[in-house]
Amino acid sequence: MRIFRNLFPGTKNNIFTSGTLKYTFGGMVILFIWLLWGDFIFNIFDIALLQQVMPLKLKALGASDTLNAAVNKSLAAFITFFMTPFISFRSDRHRGKTGRRIPFLRWSTPFVGLFMVLMGFSDSFAALLSGTSQVFQIAGLTITKPVLTLILISIFLVGFDFTSSYVNTLFWYLINDVVPQKTMSRFIAMFKIIGFLAVMLFNKYIFPSSLDHFRLIFAVSGAAYVIGFMIMCFTVKEGEYPPPPSGEQPGFIPAIKTYWRECFSHRIYMLVFMTSVFYLLSSASSNFAILRNTAALGLSMKDVGNMNFYTGIVNLAVLFPAAWLADRFHPLRTFLWGLIAYFVLHLFQCVWIFKDFGEANLSLLYMFTIAQNCIMAILMTSEIPMYMRIFPRAQYGQFCGANAMIRTLFFIPGSILAGYCFDMLHKFTGPGDWQYRYYPLWTAVVILPGIFFAFSLRREWKRLGGASDFRPPEQVPPCGL
Repeated sequence: MRIFRNLFPGTKNNIFTSGTLKYTFGGMVILFIWLLWGDFIFNIFDIALLQQVMPLKLKALGASDTLNAAVNKSLAAFITFFMTPFISFRSDRHRGKTGRRIPFLRWSTPFVGLFMVLMGFSDSFAALLSGTSQVFQIAGLTITKPVLTLILISIFLVGFDFTSSYVNTLFWYLINDVVPQKTMSRFIAMFKIIGFLAVMLFNKYIFPSSLDHFRLIFAVSGAAYVIGFMIMCFTVKEGEYPPPPSGEQPGFIPAIKTYWRECFSHRIYMLVFMTSVFYLLSSASSNFAILRNTAALGLSMKDVGNMNFYTGIVNLAVLFPAAWLADRFHPLRTFLWGLIAYFVLHLFQCVWIFKDFGEANLSLLYMFTIAQNCIMAILMTSEIPMYMRIFPRAQYGQFCGANAMIRTLFFIPGSILAGYCFDMLHKFTGPGDWQYRYYPLWTAVVILPGIFFAFSLRREWKRLGGASDFRPPEQVPPCGL
């Protein structure tokens, strides 16, 4: 408890404030525990299952690289494009008995868990529909059992992405509303420490046999997701908010006009959006990292699981110092430094394009992964606090929704293009899986425009006051990039 008190020093009389909310030290601990539980559940599914297990499952079912990227990346992005702006705009203006975020979280969470369980049972549903036949006819089409399983997973992923868009979006808006802003980076770092610890344990003890126990893992994760988030929704309390903006005309078209005018009419917001776009787009090939490590470099799933476990210790060591840097020097500055280091690291990883190091591959991958964990600690503890410092707080959800919409507009074709590039590379690299060694080249090339926009964003931020006097522009004249 003394360590926690030192990490989060309070104000006078040890009182922490966020809007109308006031916390004692004990209240901050309780808030931290329940928000941490929600983030713990989210990290297990999003990082451990969707990013690591799902690409391997789709590959095992015979999905091409293009289809793998489309199913596991583009479907989610497509739904985000339509849902996130609507959710964000409405929740910012909602005033319910339990707040403006929690009502949306409560109704959507059970459906998220349901679709997670259904994904886990996709093989069983395919077997039920096809019986003992491996090839059968549906509506005049010849379909194999693996293809039917792939179709079912895609359908359940659509349902999952639709409902989880509420949870994934509003969870971070809730954090912005209830957590004291001056300690935000360190607060998020504590989230990430526990989240990485969970993912480390997953990689060590579950990941090596995840394909063998696919059904059980998804079923348990779905149940834990529902229980965890529902407990959080009934224990975390929101404060009082000022009335929603007055004088706005009702209706869909006036809402779109208001949304567009407020979010896309100032240079600094457009620069935030474009920096975010290319940072996200650089990860469009991340699905193929696990395939590079296993199929291309010849490492076993046990090797990869152990590596992720042991190198994850680095995350535990560097996350909080990285968060301290973000709070000390401003998240925008540390995010820019992180992007530059991210670019350099992936350039070095391109060494595998030209040479295979045999038994030394694992040792070299350990070094690169440790370096990447340090850099990602800086980026993760800076990105969201950067948005919180720049976007207007009263309309934070609305601006995050606009950011998500623009990101998705680029990410949908970008993720499909990434998959298509690896399919094409396979034709040139010949037999084997050498094409996956090009995955860091995609990241390095795409992150360069992100660095350019981040430098431009920093200049505009300084012009508007910088660290000492910046205020989010609200009454904004039209202005392009």
